[in-house]
Amino acid sequence: MSTEFNLPPHTVDLWRGTVSHVSKHPLFDAWLSPDERRRMLRFKFPALQTRFLHIRGSLRQIMAGYVNEAPERLRFAYSEFGKPYLADYPALAFNLSHTGDDWIIAVGCCPLGVDLEHCKPRDSLPELVGRFFAGQEAAFWQALPESRRLSAFYQLWTCKEAFLKATGRGIAAGLQDCVLDTDSFQRFLQVPKAYQPASQWQLLTQHSGLVHCVALVCQSSEPQTVRHKSIRRLELPTV
Repeated sequence: MSTEFNLPPHTVDLWRGTVSHVSKHPLFDAWLSPDERRRMLRFKFPALQTRFLHIRGSLRQIMAGYVNEAPERLRFAYSEFGKPYLADYPALAFNLSHTGDDWIIAVGCCPLGVDLEHCKPRDSLPELVGRFFAGQEAAFWQALPESRRLSAFYQLWTCKEAFLKATGRGIAAGLQDCVLDTDSFQRFLQVPKAYQPASQWQLLTQHSGLVHCVALVCQSSEPQTVRHKSIRRLELPTV
């Protein structure tokens, strides 16, 4: 096993990459399962098929490295609410998020979720805040000057999404019941009753830039260390 995939205890690896529409590795297609290939072909446009192939191939390459398996041998299964996991290695958790051609994959040994969003302006932001944010979060957002509202919205949104993805329930778990400390953006004040206490949920990475916003959340009583990794450092096998 490459040392790139040596995962120490209480560590979460965060991989980032960008889809290349110029070239694609021929093994990516060979690695896909029949179900993945069907999903890829449902996309009407070639660019979307390429995006699916690249992201899925990268996921297989990364996860295969951690379990020392051939990428094509990995079997994915799905929880009751549709969260994917490795059927033969359920203790190794992962979560994937992408926006456009940019993607991010979190890997660790505790329940985790990651969300990556493109910080694009929306006319519907006030409506989304009123519908999905808790009262104190909405009040915080509405009190901000207009110049800060866009980035603050995505800060809150990605943290909530990452938490819900970590639970495996998605939006059904309740966005309004997941409340952030808007003074620090470093902890949750409240989580849905089924996932309490809030103190066991760690907000490991939260970054808001001009273009993208990303948040990483995990459930653990032990402090977790985040290692940032790039797919560019990996070598693909030759055909």
